[in-house]
Amino acid sequence: MLTCPLLNAQIPTVLERDAFVRMVLENHPMARQAALRPELGEATVRSARGGFDPLATANYDEKQFDEKNYFQLFDAGLKVPTWYGVELFAGYQENSGDLLNPQNTTPGDGLIKVGGQVSVGQGLFIDQRRATLRKSQAYLRATQAEQEQMLNDLLLQALNDHTDWVAAYQALEVSNSAVDLANARLDNVRGSWRGGDRPAIDTLEAFLQFQDRQMRQQQASLHFRNAGLRLSNHLWNAAQQPLELQSGVIPDPADLSSPATFQLADTTIANAVANHPLLAQAGARIDQLEIDRRLRNEYLKPELDIKYQWLGNGGATNNEQGTTLLGDGYQFGVGFRVPLFLRKERGELTIAKLRVTDASLGLQRDRLRIRNRINERVNDINVFADQVRLGADMVVNNERLLAGENQRFAAGESSLFLVNAREIPLIDARIRQVDEARLRKAFFSLDHEAGTLWRGWGSNPVDPQGQAHLRSGPARRHRYLRAARSIRLAHEHALPSTATPQRRPLAPNPLPQRATRSRPRSMSPISTARRIPSTRTKRCWPSCAGTLDRTRFPRCVMRRTWSPSAAAACVRWKCRWLFRTAKAVQAPAKHSWS
Repeated sequence: MLTCPLLNAQIPTVLERDAFVRMVLENHPMARQAALRPELGEATVRSARGGFDPLATANYDEKQFDEKNYFQLFDAGLKVPTWYGVELFAGYQENSGDLLNPQNTTPGDGLIKVGGQVSVGQGLFIDQRRATLRKSQAYLRATQAEQEQMLNDLLLQALNDHTDWVAAYQALEVSNSAVDLANARLDNVRGSWRGGDRPAIDTLEAFLQFQDRQMRQQQASLHFRNAGLRLSNHLWNAAQQPLELQSGVIPDPADLSSPATFQLADTTIANAVANHPLLAQAGARIDQLEIDRRLRNEYLKPELDIKYQWLGNGGATNNEQGTTLLGDGYQFGVGFRVPLFLRKERGELTIAKLRVTDASLGLQRDRLRIRNRINERVNDINVFADQVRLGADMVVNNERLLAGENQRFAAGESSLFLVNAREIPLIDARIRQVDEARLRKAFFSLDHEAGTLWRGWGSNPVDPQGQAHLRSGPARRHRYLRAARSIRLAHEHALPSTATPQRRPLAPNPLPQRATRSRPRSMSPISTARRIPSTRTKRCWPSCAGTLDRTRFPRCVMRRTWSPSAAAACVRWKCRWLFRTAKAVQAPAKHSWS
């Protein structure tokens, strides 16, 4: 893939969904291909209207032989076809010569003729020209519906890839936190082993757990990079050059959130059946087949053409006496033609009827399929929403379970194996909580199945969730999220890195090795709650290097200090005081469905 040199100017550092969709709709090749479809339909209609253009004709024929003037024939005129099958014409004819056919004889000043021709049999209600124009108009409607369907398909794939990218980033963040947690526990267990409080086998167990978390982190990092490559398939600039995501571009986690409430309007299915692009294409195809059936039915009639024209002397244009412009004569003709068995016409009519019936059956099948798919997406949304709520509850319960196990471990009633066994389900629950992406993708699929995905983004690209028939009140929530993101980005000092953090190498046998790196002062003790930075902090114990948030966490009963968790023990083993409180105080969850 070609990497654009102006990538940093094209893609923001935090790629939000609104900016991403705007780039897709403006620059993606498939979006530009979709824009060509209505132009193709308009060109087809313009070509069909050419059958009704006035036609100017002129013909001159002369013969000279053996010093004789056989004839000189000149004929010019204008024909004007009309929509109702009547063809008007006017012309001027002047013929002369020694051997001129008597029926071509004209006055010396020429012959003026004005008249018309009408088909009262075959072609009275519809003919080939009118049928071609009607078919082209139906094709124009089909191209407009095809454009919408192409944009719907493009946006569904792009939004799904963007959602997978955000979910992969969230899973990577969870894996990074798990690695940091395992690394901190490994340092603590080593310190306890050096102090003689823990056996050496516990350090090996902590080291194996750290290695397992590193493998999970590498797998999450791989998924995030691959999701970024899939997302790059939709990124193009205005010069039709493909763009590639750099490692510093990250998603906005708020794009993974879904509407808090959901209720399908009663008119959703009816509107989808009436306005779905696929059904519009099928309807336009049926209209074309119906026009063809009417034309084949018209061919069963005999051809009966009537022609009449007024004749006048050309001298009337010079005001010559005894001449009139029209009224000196007339020319009248009737033409009749009909096949005796009409086998060709009847066969073509039967084929046209069968095609209409086949297309109508297919349209009924597509309507039922769209109804069922909309109901499937509604079921998915309801089930996924319940699963998201259950996942959030599971995270809270696993945090409480781990906090209790940490308290038992600090009191010497548990082992490191049990603590790890409690912590692994918590990490898995947090990773499963990232499956909220399935709920977000289900909302996109619902709009796609209803045929309104592109209409929502096209009518208001900044607020694509403002479809009242699919969601209740998401626009206000969307504006709130955008304001919150703006405030958060305004106070950020540095963007987090998406690359896997570099960690110090570990020896194959960590038991006899002495730690040479001190713990950063900003790292909080191991706990189930997330550390929230605050200016009001206090050290947990004089020998501990970490700082704790005074405004968020409860007071230590034994030492009157501040605890990192509601029901956990300080695992800096030189302190080992228990902290307890009557009510658990946890940091708010980073993501929730509501």
